[in-house]
Amino acid sequence: MSDNGSNISTNREQKIADGIIWGTLTIMKRTMEREKPKQRAAHDSNRFGQSKIAITNNTISINVLTNDQKLPARPRDFRSKLANEEKDIGNSELSDVLASVRRRLLIKRSEKDFSNPRGRPISRTDPNNETRGRKSPYDISRIKQIIDQVLNDDECFNKIENVVTSSDIYFKHRKYSIEAALHQRNEYENKFRNTYRPVLKYDLKTSSSNKSYINKKDDDWIEKTATRLARDTKPTKEQKRAIYTQGGVIYFDHIMQKHRPIT
Repeated sequence: MSDNGSNISTNREQKIADGIIWGTLTIMKRTMEREKPKQRAAHDSNRFGQSKIAITNNTISINVLTNDQKLPARPRDFRSKLANEEKDIGNSELSDVLASVRRRLLIKRSEKDFSNPRGRPISRTDPNNETRGRKSPYDISRIKQIIDQVLNDDECFNKIENVVTSSDIYFKHRKYSIEAALHQRNEYENKFRNTYRPVLKYDLKTSSSNKSYINKKDDDWIEKTATRLARDTKPTKEQKRAIYTQGGVIYFDHIMQKHRPIT
């Protein structure tokens, strides 16, 4: 795999599409095997799952996965895309989050000069428009570039979509994810909003129009509702791309692990 930003061949695209399918179904299986939906809701609601770092990591990861975050970007540019409740994260904590996203092969340290000058930010300036400050830019990783190229090809995307959505694993994972969200909303409503804030702007069929969910404590009701929603609703294009991108990262990580020399 070259690092010069050049496009990959059509044959290579098809092979990577197969890898994305494998990676997507693999990560879905792993997620469901790790803990039950109710345990997942509790996990996401504990002090670690609700920490400033965890919530910010979730938001930035989704922004990068859905290409909502424009790259290259400096730390302050990532901060400007955060919700108001998240923008007060400390600089060191934000650096830890960006390092985590980089380890997951989604971004890399930019090798290009950032056009904006260095200097102390002007306090009266809107931080979204501030051009001065530390450079430290991040850019899209080569792996995500390749995954984006594959997902932007209609033939490859449709191939991935058809195989993944026809799998029993897909429906079970869709139901699992909705069930975990409903459990968290019913039992930890404020923490639910923190966890799902970045995806609610796209689509989660547990929005404010469904206020009856808040007071439903019955596990059987939640399971039946999750089954119905998994059957009757579809994820948005942004959600699909995010899921398939994660699947692609799992595939490339698997390949690199296989070829890593033993020390």
